[in-house]
Amino acid sequence: MRRLFRTMSRSIMPGLSILALACAATATAHAGEPSLLPKSEEVVKVVDPDARKEGLHPYLMLGASVALSSNSSFVGQSDGNSMTAGLNMLGRLDYLKGKWDWRNTLKVDEVFTRTPVINDFVKSIDQLAFESVVYLNLSELVGPFLSAKLDTPMLKGYDTRPGAVDYMVGTETIATQVSRLQLTDGFQPLSLKEAIGVFVRPSNEPTLQLNIRAGFGSSC
Repeated sequence: MRRLFRTMSRSIMPGLSILALACAATATAHAGEPSLLPKSEEVVKVVDPDARKEGLHPYLMLGASVALSSNSSFVGQSDGNSMTAGLNMLGRLDYLKGKWDWRNTLKVDEVFTRTPVINDFVKSIDQLAFESVVYLNLSELVGPFLSAKLDTPMLKGYDTRPGAVDYMVGTETIATQVSRLQLTDGFQPLSLKEAIGVFVRPSNEPTLQLNIRAGFGSSC
């Protein structure tokens, strides 16, 4: 046992000595280095370079979506394949100059659907929306505004049926044995709204922006 203990001591002690020397050297090296964390007076706040920068600010986002589904012996659903496809666009153009803030937004949504009941692609969403708002910033929180908004579908509107039917308006028959009837032209109906009033911005932080508007408006 004594021989075994002496053998183990001889093999372990050199390793412990080397480890102790390494720790001492490391402690000595770090003692002479400056602190990794800066002092409070050394911290400099970085201001967002794009915050309230004057001039034009364009923005454009394009998107597309496709959805496929298949039903077989499902209660309340027709057997067969369905497909939905769509395109969307969101564009913005803002202009900042002094106390003036002019914001323009354009939104386009087009979605078409084909089902086992109606084999043709039928539009389910068709929207073109444009809004232009002018703000006069009397302060960072409040000021007057003037806005105009346009909302309309872009494509012709149809009533589509799975089979041939007769269409009647009152007692007058306007179409016989057809499966589709045009109801509206492109860009019809068209809605225009104008408003004038006062806005309040309780928060204009990048993470939380609130814009409350109150005033008088008209539409046609």
